[in-house]
Amino acid sequence: MKESIVKTMVLVARLCGLFALGSGTLSWAGYTVPLYIHIAAGGLLVIAVWGLAFQARLLATGLALFAVVVGAGIPVVGLVQLRLQLGEFQLALQWLHLAAGLGGIGLAEILAKRIRLSVQTL
Repeated sequence: MKESIVKTMVLVARLCGLFALGSGTLSWAGYTVPLYIHIAAGGLLVIAVWGLAFQARLLATGLALFAVVVGAGIPVVGLVQLRLQLGEFQLALQWLHLAAGLGGIGLAEILAKRIRLSVQTL
């Protein structure tokens, strides 16, 4: 596997994750932000995390599987909070979505580090 691909995927995860975090925070604060921009940035984050998980599947199987689950959970929780109005649980869903997104960025960093270390030891 090429190291440039890993660098690109982790950079995409960082930038798109931060952009999704910023646009989501602005929306949460009451500013008008087109939701499709937040969804697109988050979608690219998830794709980057899944790409890194695929590349790390033989190096860190459990971590890669966890990254796939977290990556799938990010849009699911986001869509649930968008479609359902759960009253007092709405804030908990928003915090869960935020934590999952930050976790996705962190998992991208960890997976990239594991991949880089395995390439260096070969």
